[in-house]
Amino acid sequence: MRNDFEHYVGTPIDGYLREQILQLGPYQPESNFQKDAKERRFSSTYYSSISKAVQKIEKKWLCYSTRLHVAYCQPDNIRINETFLGFIEASNQTAKRLKSDVLNFLNTLDINLAKCRGQRYDGAANMSGAYGELQKLRTNNQEQITFTVQHTTSIMF
Repeated sequence: MRNDFEHYVGTPIDGYLREQILQLGPYQPESNFQKDAKERRFSSTYYSSISKAVQKIEKKWLCYSTRLHVAYCQPDNIRINETFLGFIEASNQTAKRLKSDVLNFLNTLDINLAKCRGQRYDGAANMSGAYGELQKLRTNNQEQITFTVQHTTSIMF
């Protein structure tokens, strides 16, 4: 799959960028999000959400724009380490089978699920059962695992 940021995949963040992210830290943008290379931007619905108790929850963002050298984002005080582990062939795309395949794969790598956080991307909805049912099966089995919704356009570093 080809996108605007393909040549950045696997490229380590340099010292200058790391320092900028640490200095600016997470915050809520005062105006609209910056546009990407295709002149798209997030809508203001990403600035906050409403809880079940009808309270407004502000969202902070930490994203890097390769075009503008601007840092945003979420969450506060968490260091995220993302590593590509590999591909898993999914011949059966039901939630139950996907869960089994993922758990078996993680077990072969000796990964402690209690220390993992799930992240899903738009586009997963085209897999039957994968978008909601797999998340439900996973969180029912391990209460500490949290899923966050990400859009491919928001992953900029």
